[in-house]
Amino acid sequence: MLAGARRWSREGGDACAPTLRASKPHRILPVPHLSGLVAAVAVVGAFAWATPASAAVITVTTTQDDVTPSDGAVSLREAITAVNAGNDLGDPDISSQNPTLPGPFGSNDSIHFNVSLPGQQTILVGSSTSATGLPLPSLTKPMTLDATTQPGSSGTPPIGIVLDGTSAGGFLPAGLKARAMVTIKGFDIAKFSGYGIQLDDSPTSSAGSTIQGNFIGTNGTGTAASPNGGGILVGSSSNTIAGNVISGNGAGGAMVVDTDSNKVQGNLIGTNAAGSGPVPNGTTSFGVMPIAGAGNTIGGTTAAARNVISGNAGDAVSITGPGNTVEGNFIGTNAAGTGAIPNTGAGVALHGGGQTIAGTSAAPQRIWSNGGFGILDTANGDFFRRNSIARNGSGGISVPKGVPIGSVSLSANRRIVTIAFSKVTPGQDVTGEAFANPGAPGCPGQGERFLGSATQPGAAGSGKITIALSKPLAGPAGLTATLTDPQKGTSPFICLPAGIVDLHAAPVAFAAAPSGPSVTTKSSHKTGTKVSYAENHVAIATFAVRRATAGMKTQQGVCVKPPKGKAVKPSKRCTRYVAVGTFTHADRAGANKFFFTGRVRGKTLKAGSYRLDATPQSGGKNGKTVSVKFRIVP
Repeated sequence: MLAGARRWSREGGDACAPTLRASKPHRILPVPHLSGLVAAVAVVGAFAWATPASAAVITVTTTQDDVTPSDGAVSLREAITAVNAGNDLGDPDISSQNPTLPGPFGSNDSIHFNVSLPGQQTILVGSSTSATGLPLPSLTKPMTLDATTQPGSSGTPPIGIVLDGTSAGGFLPAGLKARAMVTIKGFDIAKFSGYGIQLDDSPTSSAGSTIQGNFIGTNGTGTAASPNGGGILVGSSSNTIAGNVISGNGAGGAMVVDTDSNKVQGNLIGTNAAGSGPVPNGTTSFGVMPIAGAGNTIGGTTAAARNVISGNAGDAVSITGPGNTVEGNFIGTNAAGTGAIPNTGAGVALHGGGQTIAGTSAAPQRIWSNGGFGILDTANGDFFRRNSIARNGSGGISVPKGVPIGSVSLSANRRIVTIAFSKVTPGQDVTGEAFANPGAPGCPGQGERFLGSATQPGAAGSGKITIALSKPLAGPAGLTATLTDPQKGTSPFICLPAGIVDLHAAPVAFAAAPSGPSVTTKSSHKTGTKVSYAENHVAIATFAVRRATAGMKTQQGVCVKPPKGKAVKPSKRCTRYVAVGTFTHADRAGANKFFFTGRVRGKTLKAGSYRLDATPQSGGKNGKTVSVKFRIVP
């Protein structure tokens, strides 16, 4: 957050706060600064019009940021001042546009644009001699500022007017500051040292405002940064922030949401206007988009509500307030959801409980390729459902202790997933979700593709959940799962340990090579054997070679070395396998093969019977050991 952002969003008066003018027209002489205009308007504002209020439409006809009446043009500054005052200020340039409505204006007036030249035009705020260094007045009355009405507006979204804050003075001036319910659309707002748009809650509230279809922090085409200090400061509740490009802003981040029940939908945050490349926002100390309020919705259940939050410097979405929802977004990808535009930190960072991070079949949520975790959770009681989480630098999901724990297994036909769980709240419905992770199937795992879910109603503290897959899980695809307890929240990913199946040696009887390594990629045709198997993960497999020797069964049924010089009864005889040495093989997911030469630790195995034990390891977890027997012949 910009230093003192929360403070300066609540303090300070405007340079312009005019009141209603008297019914008799009053000509305001040219003044050098807006303060003179305020004084003049205040003098005539002691009376109000008795006619019923109607909505006025004031059209801005110049890019000059002046306050000179009767100059044949209407500036944006003059239009805002008139709407705030609720009358035409006695300016013939304004009154001529609304000849039957000198005042009072209605409850939701509009400001349109038709400057002298068609196409996108730039207003240099604070550059005129009559308003040198002044920010624009706050929007203190309900109004609609629609820059898409500028003829020749173009782009997606269409941008008609650029507000350039290079010359705007004051302490961290915002591009547009609202203290009433407003609609703002069609602007490129750039180069203000404060936030591009600031929605205040004091002394009057901007609650219920709509910020739609603007570029905030980029150039007029949305292709490169043209930074504000920050993007949008949301200090009031129940606003809609939709369809904007919010990129390229500075240390104030993309958006700070201090309040409740706001909707942030359909925005590109940290990318260019095409959603194809990064235009990074900076980060506050709490992340690129910190949310301190409650009940806010970031995204939604349709593709149109999806935000693309990518390419930013820091954690993309950071939440401290309770009960917020992050749903159906692309976080760390391009707008198509196919390529990486990483955020440097976590995709979603949670520091307050009760959050829902979710996707749906119609609006899958992809949290991919971020520099930190996909979801970094430092609180308990947060809920993750049907997300696609993949290729994040630090891992998939990080949560504190206290959530359910478990293990996952896959049936031999690869169609039944079983999740064993424990440490859940007794009597609660426990939900398990299964995911395939084809891009990186090893442990600890992430979850790229949702496979299915099942719920165990009124579960005991421990138990099992089974999920039937619609088709067998592909051999190279890794398997992960999550568990959700409605009291404790959702677990991190639980991975299927690496596993070797169908281990074979052909031939089972072979001569050992007189020299060379333990493993080669080619057969010598005279010595060695081909070892083949399937692996469900990328893993490192350790192969232990054990020689068969005579042993004796103990009363516990364990085969041990018999006492020296003592005969062993036939009923007690057994075969024990003594370790000779080990070697390793880097397994890929799926089919693996290599040629074992019959040499271990630089020595040729002697003739006899042996067993080859294979133990895969991935992510620090050992899979089940499987074995195959072979014989070395002279």
